[in-house]
Amino acid sequence: MDKYSMEITKKEFDSFFNREYFIEYGYFAFKREKLSTVLDEDYKEFEEEYQTTVSDMFSRKLWSMESVNEYIKENNIMFNKDFVTIPIEMHCAKSEYTKRKYKFINLYNYIRISDHLIENSKVVENLFLKDIHSTSKFLTSSFSANNIRKKKDVNSKNKKYILKTDLSNFFYSIYTHTIPWVMIGKKEAKKRVKKEFSNKLDSLIQNSQDGETKGVPTGSILTRFIVEMYQLKIDQDLSKKLNIHFHRYVDDYNFYFNKDIEKEKVLKEIYSIYSDVELQLNENKIKVTSFPEHTSHSIVIDDYFKSYHYLTVSIIEDSELDSNKKASKIVKIIYKFIDYYSALSREYVIKQPPYFAIEIYLLEIKEMDIEVYKHLLEKDFLFELFAFFLLEMKHLQYFLNFIEKIFVDSDNNLKRTFKKYESILDEKLKEYFEGGFQVETSYLLTLRLIYPYFFYKKEILSNIIENGDSFNAIMAYKILFNYSPTDEIYAIDASISRIKKYGKLMKETRKEEIFSFQNENFIFEYEIGRLYKNNKNIKKQFTQSDKKLFTESLKKGNEIKNFYLDMINENIKIFLK
Repeated sequence: MDKYSMEITKKEFDSFFNREYFIEYGYFAFKREKLSTVLDEDYKEFEEEYQTTVSDMFSRKLWSMESVNEYIKENNIMFNKDFVTIPIEMHCAKSEYTKRKYKFINLYNYIRISDHLIENSKVVENLFLKDIHSTSKFLTSSFSANNIRKKKDVNSKNKKYILKTDLSNFFYSIYTHTIPWVMIGKKEAKKRVKKEFSNKLDSLIQNSQDGETKGVPTGSILTRFIVEMYQLKIDQDLSKKLNIHFHRYVDDYNFYFNKDIEKEKVLKEIYSIYSDVELQLNENKIKVTSFPEHTSHSIVIDDYFKSYHYLTVSIIEDSELDSNKKASKIVKIIYKFIDYYSALSREYVIKQPPYFAIEIYLLEIKEMDIEVYKHLLEKDFLFELFAFFLLEMKHLQYFLNFIEKIFVDSDNNLKRTFKKYESILDEKLKEYFEGGFQVETSYLLTLRLIYPYFFYKKEILSNIIENGDSFNAIMAYKILFNYSPTDEIYAIDASISRIKKYGKLMKETRKEEIFSFQNENFIFEYEIGRLYKNNKNIKKQFTQSDKKLFTESLKKGNEIKNFYLDMINENIKIFLK
């Protein structure tokens, strides 16, 4: 295996492909903090590089499946029955005018799918271990931006052109019935052998998304496994039909060739294969470029700070300046960068997040002179950074990480900054929530829960509790509940209203009772049920009629309900605050 191979080992595969990983880390797509317990010294590189592949949608300070995993493991809980459940849908900004949708499926069906994949691990393992074309096999020790680039260089050796293609609305367009079509062939799949691996997977995915056959659930690690497995099988078909180098990242393909006839053959085959599974190429993104690629849009923004490296060194080494004055001069460099990035972003689509460059720059300064660094953090440039990150919704997730890494010992400055922007944050929360940007809403609620230096208006929090997605409703509830004794009642009233609304809906549509744990309210139902059952102070705030409603509804029922109720009785936390 060469240094830049994207192939993986069985050891790497097994370290991820197990129930413990799927439950504890996979649901929220968290990274594993320590892999050394699983991997030996030869895999240190793997441990380091996996850090860059993690979702930042949920904060580990607020959400955790650790206790759920321990409870399931200790009690050897197994699920055998099929239930149709409704996922939690969340949207985030994909671009200025479009949204990306995530579907977080019910824990019950999530575990059912996990168990099914594990039971058939050999099928998945063979695909992952044998494919040489994928650069999106996130399990591999070579999974890093640098090694992917090296892989591309190897593939493109002695080639003149690159044909780039991708698929239209890939995750949302996958027809679940095509999973067995791809895995075992359309004719075999249509025999509908229920126990066959891919047919059963098709059925389980449908159950997890309210019976829908269009699209696959997104957001968890399961999606990455399922989609990658799907594409790995298609890689095999393409490889058999094409005598040409190519690599793929999820649904983005690069084909390397010298002659037009090769390009035409590629397009013919890829059109044919994806048409058979009812997927379409994105016509707007099919393009041919010469190799090596040269484009004015390939702007790496951290190069800006690299160009200021020597200037910064000269500032820090200037013996005539004290630490405070050195920090003031460096702030001016950061201000210039903010203007620079803002101007570039109006002209180009820049994929690299701006925080990354600033972060590297600041940490370099920390290494050079810790006193300058401390003075730097006390400067008002944090205000400018805050405004900068609030300009675009997609920057918010980076800002959370940025604060944790950079301003860890700068509470006073953080307090001043949050207070200064309190009204803007409040307006943004209202704007994002009412605009249907649930992920961005969650970032702002997370900011408040981790850094309680400012307040949101209780009216918007109450609205999120009653009408928001399950995750945001929990966070809004916790923020409002902790404001004051009067707001505790306000929060409880809003949550009871939400429970009743979903309960009424379930009774009308499915003849099910309140606290079914099968609708898109399941996480909220669970956490409110847990708090009611285990917190006497919260219970005191309920009216007698509402106590009766909750007590009656939290009685045993079917397998899925009993799973959640048993965890409620054990006070197993998913939301940590």
